[in-house]
Amino acid sequence: IQCAAFTAFYYYVESISEEHKRNCREYGVDYILCDDLLNLTESVMKFSIMDTSKVGGWQDLALSTNLRIRIDGEYWKEILQCNATKTNGLKAILNKLNIKASEMIAIGDYYNDLDMIDFAGMGIAMGNAPEDVKSRANDVTCSNDEDGVYHSIMKHVYSYNY
Repeated sequence: IQCAAFTAFYYYVESISEEHKRNCREYGVDYILCDDLLNLTESVMKFSIMDTSKVGGWQDLALSTNLRIRIDGEYWKEILQCNATKTNGLKAILNKLNIKASEMIAIGDYYNDLDMIDFAGMGIAMGNAPEDVKSRANDVTCSNDEDGVYHSIMKHVYSYNY
């Protein structure tokens, strides 16, 4: 089991397996090795568990009522504050700017983006997203490596048809 803590700007791990390193490289995540995640002085936004061996048991931990476990892929589980969602962040921005959700586009490429893809007036999945994420979106664009966000903006904001 590999554990990690996310702060506002950093990704900390106590140890890291070769598979975990591959995942970090694949997603462009820089990690910092630390002696003890519990001794971090920065505020932790999210705690993540990677369980490639599917050890089991820890998934049934009794959590505080203000925490939740979010499954983020086959091996990744994240523990975070109940109200810490992308949708809640977007709601705050929309409220401040007096914009309706129906007027918003949300673009994502993974399971942790589903809540905002469902919430937005136009939810778009990247071409590299898993099929079940794509199936929930209103539209699917090119992959991250193919400038999918650019193509979505051109299509849905500027109505430029390819």
